[in-house]
Amino acid sequence: MKVFNWIGFSILILFALVLIVAAFAPSRVEMKASATINAPDSVVFGMVNNLHAWEQWSPFAEGDSTMENQFHGPDAGVGAQMFWTSKKQGDGMMIITRSEPYRRIVFALDFMKNGQASSEWIFEKQGKGVKVTWSTTVEGLSYPMGRIMGLFMNGMMQDSYERGFKNISSICEEGM
Repeated sequence: MKVFNWIGFSILILFALVLIVAAFAPSRVEMKASATINAPDSVVFGMVNNLHAWEQWSPFAEGDSTMENQFHGPDAGVGAQMFWTSKKQGDGMMIITRSEPYRRIVFALDFMKNGQASSEWIFEKQGKGVKVTWSTTVEGLSYPMGRIMGLFMNGMMQDSYERGFKNISSICEEGM
């Protein structure tokens, strides 16, 4: 009987620790990565600014045969919209809310039942190439599970950022 009491008490303490950690975890998480791509800034910018081009390089579409995209509005620039459905990754949409040629692109992201986020791409010319910084910000993480997940989001996104940069680099540098 003492063993069951000890196990029950341990579970209770663990549950309380999770709730305490979540209480102090931020409700806002920013994830960021950068890479230098050896291609003209106009070419790299075009791959991100044109939502139809995302199907060629997006790390989220790789290996997901269930993903289907629909596009609305212009192909590129402010107002361009992409809606996706996926059994693996869930449904969502993104819209370009700001597009400053060869400098910056801002997206509003809506993951439907899983919340909203924003994404920003910064392009800085460096010699014959361009340094690209891709960041994603998630705000309003719910207590307690959203905040606990937020502690791991940056690590989970790094692989996606790296694969995306690798894919864009391959496409853009191939034409050089």
